[in-house]
Amino acid sequence: MLFNPLSAALSALLVLLLLWMLTRRGAFLIAMVVVTALLWSLATPWASRNLQSLIESQAGAVSAEALPKADAIIVLGGTLTPPASPGSDANLSAAADRLVYAARLYQLGKSPIIVISGGNATGAGTMDAESVHAAALLRSWGIPADAILTETKSVNTYENAVYTKLILDEHSLKTALLVTSALHMPRALATFESAGVQAIPAATDFETAAPAASGIEAWVADPAALESTTRTLKEYLGWLVYRQRGWIAG
Repeated sequence: MLFNPLSAALSALLVLLLLWMLTRRGAFLIAMVVVTALLWSLATPWASRNLQSLIESQAGAVSAEALPKADAIIVLGGTLTPPASPGSDANLSAAADRLVYAARLYQLGKSPIIVISGGNATGAGTMDAESVHAAALLRSWGIPADAILTETKSVNTYENAVYTKLILDEHSLKTALLVTSALHMPRALATFESAGVQAIPAATDFETAAPAASGIEAWVADPAALESTTRTLKEYLGWLVYRQRGWIAG
């Protein structure tokens, strides 16, 4: 949260404004201009797309038909938002492509088992784990209940890997197609491999596949672009943190 571009920039501007009022105004005025310019640049579609593409290009764009068969399909959480109230249906999130892609791989015969990994990241103890709602959605799409396994404890990518590995071992499943968003794939794949999972990347939700903004639109600050930049910087920072904690090896 401290590295969120918007929060960091606004906090810096507030501190600089106070310092500007109390001390040498010239130097801090320059600093305020620099911070504002940095925030503006990070909010442009041009910067957002280029930062994202550096990660998504590592995810491996492979068609579903070209992927090999595996013992299981692992789909990571983040596909749903919490239901409005207990007992009601959850809502699809921007990363719902993960769940759709997992269902497609199953229907193509890539694996007889789908493992849904995702607990209750919202911290609302009265709500079911995300994977429970995702399993219900898959069943409504025609996936048999006995083809779905759920992991309900994890609240981050590291726990996704650790708890899913236990489920794979319990059911003697060795290889797995790992389904997650392209932006998340490099960190997720490295984490699962470090946890001992023989994972094959099956990336989806390629955001940079959409047509790029051109002309003046590429340089105008845009809230959606800033949100994408924020998620991208989270992946860069997440990689560094996971390496420091030993959750990603090599």
